[in-house]
Amino acid sequence: MEEDLILLAPVGGPTRCDAIALGDVPIGYLRDLIAARVPDATIASVELLVERAPALERALLGDGWRLAETEEQAMVLLDIPAESPPPPSELTVRRAMDEVSLADFWAVEEARPRHVPSAAAARDPEIAVLVGYCGGRPVATGRVSGHGSVADLMGIQTLPDLRGRGFGTAMTWAALAAARAMGCGAAVLAATAMGRPLYSRLGFHAIGTLRTYVPSA
Repeated sequence: MEEDLILLAPVGGPTRCDAIALGDVPIGYLRDLIAARVPDATIASVELLVERAPALERALLGDGWRLAETEEQAMVLLDIPAESPPPPSELTVRRAMDEVSLADFWAVEEARPRHVPSAAAARDPEIAVLVGYCGGRPVATGRVSGHGSVADLMGIQTLPDLRGRGFGTAMTWAALAAARAMGCGAAVLAATAMGRPLYSRLGFHAIGTLRTYVPSA
């Protein structure tokens, strides 16, 4: 059952843990594993693959958990290419390694800084926080974390006024290159309706529906 769970606990951040369930693990097992791996942590969210975890979803709903986000499509790339194409000439992609560049990342990324709360966390060798600059302005982001042979891609964003210029594609390729450097051979991500065509063109395939639940309190 442990292979069906990914636990995300921020480095140097608050005592919290987010879980991704790819299989139908019992809710008690989920709690016990988090307690063993991240002592004293609060379970902040559980993201589950609907088609493979119906009993876990029922258990969460029975415990009063609520749906936190719009459903997303789980997609997988089984073989990360050995090389990535270069970004558009007007885009420069850099890895955020200090508080200034991390602030640039959060200026574009819409989510709260949950998993990468500090520059120390961004420098973790199993995490890459990427910022795309155009004319010196942060305009696009990408984030990836390595979990053994599989990478989890997140936070592929482009500012609305600069969409349609290939920046999202470039940030996805940059994240895949970072994943490859971590030793990952495959990648997974949660795609919005807007992002699905892009990821499909890059070779990702849909494997199911993702829902994220949070405690009701």
